[in-house]
Amino acid sequence: MIEKDDSVIEEDISEKLIDKTNPWKKPMTDIALGFALTSITLNFLWLQYILPTFGTVLIFVGTRSLRKENKYFTWAYFLSAAYMAIYTVYLLFSSTPLAVEIQNEVVFSLLPTGFRLALFLSLSSAIKNVFIKASASNIQNSFNLAAVCILLSALLAVSPLSDSWLAFIILIFFYIRVVRSMYRLGDDAGSIGYSFASTREKLSNTVVVRGYLMICFILIIFCGTAASHLVPKFTEIKPVTSSDTRNKLLEFGVPEEILSDISDENISMLQNVINVDVDTDLLMFDGVRETVEVETNMYKENMKSKNHTMEATTVYAELPENVVYVLVYYKWQKPKAFWNDGFTIWGEEGIELLDGRLFCQKNNTNYESLIPRLKNDFVTTSSMLFGASQSRQITGGVCYPFGSENQRGYVFYRLSLPEENGIVANCINYLHSTSLVTLPYNYAEQKILSGQREYMQHYTTYDLKKYQDMQDGL
Repeated sequence: MIEKDDSVIEEDISEKLIDKTNPWKKPMTDIALGFALTSITLNFLWLQYILPTFGTVLIFVGTRSLRKENKYFTWAYFLSAAYMAIYTVYLLFSSTPLAVEIQNEVVFSLLPTGFRLALFLSLSSAIKNVFIKASASNIQNSFNLAAVCILLSALLAVSPLSDSWLAFIILIFFYIRVVRSMYRLGDDAGSIGYSFASTREKLSNTVVVRGYLMICFILIIFCGTAASHLVPKFTEIKPVTSSDTRNKLLEFGVPEEILSDISDENISMLQNVINVDVDTDLLMFDGVRETVEVETNMYKENMKSKNHTMEATTVYAELPENVVYVLVYYKWQKPKAFWNDGFTIWGEEGIELLDGRLFCQKNNTNYESLIPRLKNDFVTTSSMLFGASQSRQITGGVCYPFGSENQRGYVFYRLSLPEENGIVANCINYLHSTSLVTLPYNYAEQKILSGQREYMQHYTTYDLKKYQDMQDGL
């Protein structure tokens, strides 16, 4: 066993006594740690929200303990409370569709940055006032450095150097120096023999921190869950009428269940159909591979569905003069689509979107709705392999009421093909959401476009009748 030297033991005891008798240590440590956590951006495991939330409330409890010392600490206290309120609104904003609809990082970072800058300038004036009262002129005011750091970060964010790793690394080293200096400030303030005016609180700082974190958690869960279940207005379905075109499509092999959902208006567009092709896939969002013995010592690997399965069908209806109508139809088998689902559809150039509807059944009554956010536009697609690219795609969202059954829907579009075209391709990417809350919030179809890979794909091709006839003649 190694025994400590008497001088080392005395030093340890003196440090512990200083920690207990130095009232500045705890609030200054809270403010320094809060500054560090609100300055860190780690975009994984929700740390970009968790760490600043902790940091915001730590700055508040730090200034709360010092607020009665002088008017500048009082200002800092109210500014930290305002900053905490602003950050709470930002958290709620990030968990709702407002985060998608209103995208202006400069504007939304300006207000919090302004409050942080005013907060640390107030702390700088407050600690300077303390130094003057204690006649201590040899202590560095670390809050000045913090204010400079906040200002430099804001300028860097809007400058051409915002993507520069060199500038980022230099700024990080500056942040580290500032945080260390703020930690030392607690010891320095305790060494001048000046004690701040004590406050008697009904709620301890620990209760305030835990309470704020719990309130933020509950609000995010509530707002995020509500935002992920944005159900469009469903109305009772009007019965479709029987027609020669429906019967003709049925003879071509279109399932009767699909035909019963297509509106009379859409069916009327297909009255001159000359050929139809139907292709169906089973999309298993959580399928597992299993090996099956087909013959002696011969095995085949199959996918087995578990809990999330959807049937996707593409119907090609060809008309004269190289016109093809495409119906992309899907039907959930299990479980249900109650949360922020979405899809993207890409095919040939010149897609003309005609219709898109959702269907469900509730209390033995069938209902329908237009597909939310359905549009046909040029979109930017991100990929790790190919980077960013632009193409015209049909995108839309999917969400059904609680308690609904037989959930299904379709997208209907038209293609007018050049004479030389003989093959048509269609692909639907469908993303099924299983989490109630997404931070930051994003529509499911946008997640697909941004490169998220949790979607399932139904890809099909169709040979035009003239091309089929040519192949048959060979």
